[in-house]
Amino acid sequence: MSIDGYAHGTVILADAFPPGPAPSAEPLPEPRDDTPLDGPSIYHAGRLFHGPGYQGLVTVGPVSPGGVHGELVVTSAPGALLDAAGQLFGYWPREHLAADWLLLPSALRGVRFFGPHPAVGERLTCTVWIRDVRDSAVTADLEVRAADGTVWARVEGWTDRRFSQDELMWAMLLRPARNAIAERAAGGWVLAREHWADTASRELVTRYHLDTDERAILAAKHPRAAREWLLGRIAVKDAVRHWLWDSGVTDVWGIEIGVSDEDSGRPVIDRLPARAGVPATPPRVALAHTALLAVAVVHPDGAVGIDIERVTPLPAGVRAGTEMETMALTDAERALLAELAGADAGLRALWLARFRAARQAAARADDTGQASWPQRFVVEGVTPGHLRVRTDDQEPSRARWVAHQSISALGEPLDDHGHPLGHPLGDRRSVAGSAAGRHSVDGPEVDHCSVDDTDVDRYVVAWTSPEVEQAARENEGAWR
Repeated sequence: MSIDGYAHGTVILADAFPPGPAPSAEPLPEPRDDTPLDGPSIYHAGRLFHGPGYQGLVTVGPVSPGGVHGELVVTSAPGALLDAAGQLFGYWPREHLAADWLLLPSALRGVRFFGPHPAVGERLTCTVWIRDVRDSAVTADLEVRAADGTVWARVEGWTDRRFSQDELMWAMLLRPARNAIAERAAGGWVLAREHWADTASRELVTRYHLDTDERAILAAKHPRAAREWLLGRIAVKDAVRHWLWDSGVTDVWGIEIGVSDEDSGRPVIDRLPARAGVPATPPRVALAHTALLAVAVVHPDGAVGIDIERVTPLPAGVRAGTEMETMALTDAERALLAELAGADAGLRALWLARFRAARQAAARADDTGQASWPQRFVVEGVTPGHLRVRTDDQEPSRARWVAHQSISALGEPLDDHGHPLGHPLGDRRSVAGSAAGRHSVDGPEVDHCSVDDTDVDRYVVAWTSPEVEQAARENEGAWR
């Protein structure tokens, strides 16, 4: 039989079940002697994602480096008994694989049944022997026995695909309506980065965020453009989901958020879930991205803008005040840059990235898209954590405050010298933001890795919103 494009297999029918073999005498190697885990507590703790109809694990254990034993119960859902055996298999890597421990079935070499399907409520035992562990897959043999010890089924060559996995992705896959891929920073914006290392893992995330039309758009793009576009869509949708969660809405799937693009490229939210508690009017949103990172910020009705720029050090032997700065900055901005960074090449590169990002964020907040004429938006002042950007082509000219934060490629806030905030070498005086964290309606926080300032890629995120403007105005007397 075949489900075209998805799966195929051979089914052998007979007039009666064959006689059952003797139960396998193969032991599990070096089993732990701890108390078996309670199945319901595993589901409750979120270590498996199955709903009530498929929660067929009664106990798990003993667990060994070469397999796992457990007790199953027959539920009323179709196929739930073999699924429960697969869950027992899928639990093993959480105990014995250091990474990529999300397994999903991809193939069976063979399965044989030796009796009719047990009745709902009956309990059986299952033993899983791990036969092969590779970077992309794990293969096992399984034996399911009835309460009287007779063999009900044997599975040979059950192969599960390994997917890129960390705690953040695991939480999202367990409860995709309550957890996000994009991580939220203290300033209210979100950062999306790739938590997957292969196309199969990316596809899992894609199907939680993109509808059919969006997946078609993604498929039509060049691979590099597709990468950036997907991160951008995830950032926008997860920013909206954070906003909805903050307002008290509990379950929101990324695929429920509709996004379209104006001619300028600015994203617009054109669909929200139609249910109680969800605002009728979509929020305003701004998006920016690099090749590997995307940032977004939303507000229910106020102007928002955001940008992310990589800090590009000056090439060796190139002095400060070069033609690049002359072309990018006004005379007043170059004077401000000299006041802020002096002749320090590293600080000049950092502040130049801040200037660029702040101007782009201001341009997006003004709904003008890219700041195609750099000198239209002029950085004219600084307070701790903020830049004041003046728009010169309006009468009278107006100014907008923009917040900024330096981050690593992992989204970790950095000080001016590239040290993680809170690191012994870090500048604890920075007030632009604190450690970014994953939003979860229910789930553990995720720790970020530290970075080494000698070789880390640094970025500047700049954003503006009504809250940023208000906070900056309160400190406006300190600006220079």
